[in-house]
Amino acid sequence: MNMRYLVALAAGLSIVGVAFAEDGEALAKKGDCMTCHAVNKKVVGPAFWDVALKYKDDKGAQSTLEKKVRSGGSGNWGKMPMPATTKAVSDEDIKSIVQWVLGGKASSEFVNEKTENAAQAARQRAAEDARQREEDARNRKEAQDREIKVAAFRKSIKEGDDTSAGVVIEVKGNLIKIQTNDSQCSQRDYDNNCKNWINTPVEKWFKRSEVYPQ
Repeated sequence: MNMRYLVALAAGLSIVGVAFAEDGEALAKKGDCMTCHAVNKKVVGPAFWDVALKYKDDKGAQSTLEKKVRSGGSGNWGKMPMPATTKAVSDEDIKSIVQWVLGGKASSEFVNEKTENAAQAARQRAAEDARQREEDARNRKEAQDREIKVAAFRKSIKEGDDTSAGVVIEVKGNLIKIQTNDSQCSQRDYDNNCKNWINTPVEKWFKRSEVYPQ
């Protein structure tokens, strides 16, 4: 076959493809398809790129969708029914619209954009997970450092040290006597509500494991 003919034929088909895509989109707008659909997001009905993805391996998709567009239907994309297309939109126009959805942008640019969106979302999730792991690790490190500090403090407690319970006044091995503000209400039942005992300094024995640094 003549090479010039092949080149001309390929160029012609390319021009037809562009015109077809433009015609399909224009017909979709003219036929009020855009009232319920959009290219890249769900409106009332599914996005055109979702339709393209769902039917990309279905050899009978063109015929199936032409019938659905003409007659309407429900159940494939949720409970909301798709109304039938008015007779003002010809069968040829419906065919061009479906071809545009399945074979035009919807099968290439739309799908590529959706893939990139999914990849971007995955990257964001990965970044958030990494930040959460860093925060968890930092919190664990702080807790470990706190426990080390507390353990060292308990081990080296001496008279005069401030603790979470009060000031140490005596040390006997694992036991320490602390002067603390401790209400004796429940034991003494003083003045009914024990108000005079609240914040009254008392001496009380604690185990080392019961106190923390002040």
